[in-house]
Amino acid sequence: MLRGACGEKQQRTRLETLIFDLPSGVHTGRHKIEPGEEVHLDKVDPNDTSGFEGKGDDEREESKRLNEKLRELQEIDGVNPQGVQVAHFGVPTLDELDHDFLWRHHKRVPGRGELVIFNRSHYEGVLVERVHKLVQENVWQRRYREINDFERLLSEDDTVIRE
Repeated sequence: MLRGACGEKQQRTRLETLIFDLPSGVHTGRHKIEPGEEVHLDKVDPNDTSGFEGKGDDEREESKRLNEKLRELQEIDGVNPQGVQVAHFGVPTLDELDHDFLWRHHKRVPGRGELVIFNRSHYEGVLVERVHKLVQENVWQRRYREINDFERLLSEDDTVIRE
C-alpha cells in the first residue's frame, strides 16, 4: 500500500514501475544488502553483468530499460525511502484476537508518503479460514465485506492498494 502526497493515478503509474521482469539468468540476489550490513563499493566488480549475456544493441537496450526503471523509482513523489516498511502478519496474538478481524491491519496502514508491504495479509487469513473450514460461512462472508469496506476507506483517503 502506498499513501502519498501526489494524485492516485500518478501513484498507481509510478508504483507499477516497481514491478518489472528481468531477463532469465540475471542474478541480482547476490547484491542484496541485509539490514545493518555495511556497503563496501570497492568490493563490487563494476564489470559484473549479473548473468546478463546480451551484446551490442541488446545490452544497450536492456541498460536503457533498467536505467529508466531506476530513474522512475527514484522519482516517486512524496515517498520517503526510510518510510518503506514490511508488515508481517503471522498467527494472531491474544491481544489481536481480542479485537476485530482487521484491527492489526489498520495499525500498519501507511502514513502520507509511506509505502507498506503487507506480508501474509488479511487476504491469506480469509482464504485459509474458508478453504480449511476454520470458521463458519457467515463469518468469512462478513470478513470479505469488511475487507472491501476497509479497502474502500483506504482508497478514498488516497491510499493505493496493489494485490
